[in-house]
Amino acid sequence: MKDYEIQLRVKNNYLLTAMRENGYFGANDLARASGISSGVIYDLLALKSTAISKNGKIREVVIRIADFLKRDVRHLFPLQHFDQPLKTNRATMKVNLTEVETLFYQEHTEAPMLPDAAIEAADFQQALNDCLGELKPRERKVLALRFGLDGEEPLTIKATAKPRATIAPANTFRSSD
Repeated sequence: MKDYEIQLRVKNNYLLTAMRENGYFGANDLARASGISSGVIYDLLALKSTAISKNGKIREVVIRIADFLKRDVRHLFPLQHFDQPLKTNRATMKVNLTEVETLFYQEHTEAPMLPDAAIEAADFQQALNDCLGELKPRERKVLALRFGLDGEEPLTIKATAKPRATIAPANTFRSSD
């Protein structure tokens, strides 16, 4: 018998983020404010309903939500789910401690990047490199060490500082003869 049960729910992060940015933290909050059925909003959040109807047009309720949240409809749904709902947005797994540690405690787990995310990451990296290029070499090095910009683990402020040379007293180098 496994020790733990993990329940996973997938939500439309595009819509959820737009809602949260406007102060609505759930389907019921948005429903009360917009007058749109909470069930309809829930289905859109759970990706059970799509933005596009079977006739190929954007659903009226999706347009109303987009207008209410002051967003373009295209920014409320992941591209792959604009016209394809999820078959299910829930999963349950039974796992033991080792599997929990693998799922939650690995430090460098990387999921494959979607093309848009890869482009965004490349644009960010280019902007960062442009900014760093404006700095003096020592400033660049300190920032790279402090924030791990060179792929290494970030260091503390103290660890990034080089020991300063001290000035020896004048009599240190005199001969005792």
